[in-house]
Amino acid sequence: MWKNYRRLSYAYWEGQGDPTKTLIPDSVMEPFLEGVLPALPFFDQKVIKDHRDVLVAASLWPQNDSIQFSKDVWEHIGGKGRREQLDSILREKPLRHLPQDHPFFGRSGGHCDENGINFHFEGTLDDPIYLAHETGHLVADHQGSASKNVAELQAYFLQEVAYDLMLTKHPELSNAVRIHRLQEYAVLGRQLYMADQLAQKTRPDNRDEDGTVFTAHRHAFACVMSLKIYKVFKGMSTQQKERALGVLFDSGSGASLEDILGAFRLLDHAKIKQTGQEFSQFLSSEADYFGFDLHRHAVTQVKGQLATVKL
Repeated sequence: MWKNYRRLSYAYWEGQGDPTKTLIPDSVMEPFLEGVLPALPFFDQKVIKDHRDVLVAASLWPQNDSIQFSKDVWEHIGGKGRREQLDSILREKPLRHLPQDHPFFGRSGGHCDENGINFHFEGTLDDPIYLAHETGHLVADHQGSASKNVAELQAYFLQEVAYDLMLTKHPELSNAVRIHRLQEYAVLGRQLYMADQLAQKTRPDNRDEDGTVFTAHRHAFACVMSLKIYKVFKGMSTQQKERALGVLFDSGSGASLEDILGAFRLLDHAKIKQTGQEFSQFLSSEADYFGFDLHRHAVTQVKGQLATVKL
C-alpha cells in the first residue's frame, strides 16, 4: 500500500521530505483502514453542512471568550501548569490576525507557523474549536515535538478535548457542538475512502488527488486517532496523563508516531483496527441522532489491497 502512496505523493518523493516522517507507515495504516472502511457511513454532505451552518451561526462567541476557552482546554487536560504554559507561549508569540488576502479570511480558522498563530475570528462556535486546534500546533512547535506525521494528531487531540469540554460547560449548545464534530469528521472519513481508492491507481489524475492521499495521512488519520487517544487519556491516572502529555507535546527532539501510540497503549494491530471500527461506529451513531440517511460500502481484500464495492 505504501508503495502505491509513493506514486500518489506530489512533493515528498522528489527529494523534498522524509517519507518516514511524512506518511503513516503500513504497519499502522493498514490495520487502521481495515477497521475504518468496512463500516464507514456516507451521507449527503450538503445536508449535514447546511444543518451545521444554521446551528453554528446561532452560537455567538466573542473573540476574548474564544481565547479564554482555548486556555480552559489546556487546563482541563493538564491543570494550571498547562494553562500557564500556553499563556507564556502566547506572550512570546501573540495571536495575529490574518490579512484580508489570505484564503482563510472571511471564515473562522487559521494556521500556525514559527511566529505563532495567525487566525481569523468569525464570532461563532467555529472560533473556540479551531483556535484550540491551532494551540495544539503552537505548543508542539514551541516544544520541538512537531514531526510532520504527528503534527495534526497533536492538534486534533486538542480539538477533541475542545468538543468534550464544550459539551460539558455549555450543554445548551449540545446540538451545535455535535453537528460541528460530525461534519468535520465525516468529511475526513470520506478522505480515507477516497485515498484507499486512489492507492489502487498507478498515478493520480490531478493534484487534488495527490492532496487527498496527503490529507488521509495527516488530517484524516489524526482526527480518527484523536477520538481514541482522548478516550484512553480520560481513563488514565493523573501521573499517566502527565507522562502521556509529555510524550505528545514535550519530547523536544520530535515525538514519533510509535512513541505516541505506545504512550496511549495503542501500538498493537488489533487496537489500531479497533480504533478505526469505533470511529465508523461513532459517525453512524451521531448521524442516527440527527436523522441523516446513511449508506455504506462493502470492503474486501483483493490482492493485498483494500478494494470497495458500493452497496
